Amino acid sequence: EAEQRQADTESRLKEIAHTTADVLWMFSGDWDELLFVNPAYEHLYGSSIEALKANPQNFVESVHPEDREAVETAMEALSNGSPVDMEYRIGSGETCDRWVWVQSEPITEDGEVVRIVGFTRDITDRRRRERQLAVMDNLLRHNLRNELNVIISAVDTIERETDADDIAKQTRVIRKIGSELVETAEKQRDII
Repeated sequence: EAEQRQADTESRLKEIAHTTADVLWMFSGDWDELLFVNPAYEHLYGSSIEALKANPQNFVESVHPEDREAVETAMEALSNGSPVDMEYRIGSGETCDRWVWVQSEPITEDGEVVRIVGFTRDITDRRRRERQLAVMDNLLRHNLRNELNVIISAVDTIERETDADDIAKQTRVIRKIGSELVETAEKQRDII
């Protein structure tokens, strides 16, 4: 019965590992040996599992050159017993179009790191949306700032003017620009 439960558990874990889009992985504590990686690795990193087995630090070559030092520092921290939660880019130059999120934990026995386990998730779509939202936010703030300057200028003119016709003209400008600002804010909210 115990053997059957163990076989069932292993079978379920294999099913999970083979159906998730996340890369599940396990390395030795010194990164010299790949102990486990699921097939999602090949899709995300664009390299074979066999190549990773032959050279366990092979995945570092897939990391964007500007992010490699941070990844290597994180690997060292894991080997020293600290967990890591980080994001970095995969690829180089023009092909750097993917972002990943990595969470990993060192496994210790008798105070020594013996294994490092973790997962890697493709977060490219999330990063792209964040950039788009930042652009929208900058555009809205720019437009609001310009439109509010028109309103403030109209109010300044009203304060200086005593002519009723000019006051009516300036209040129409304030009303028009204010209404446009409300529409702009509502459109951006709908888009976001």
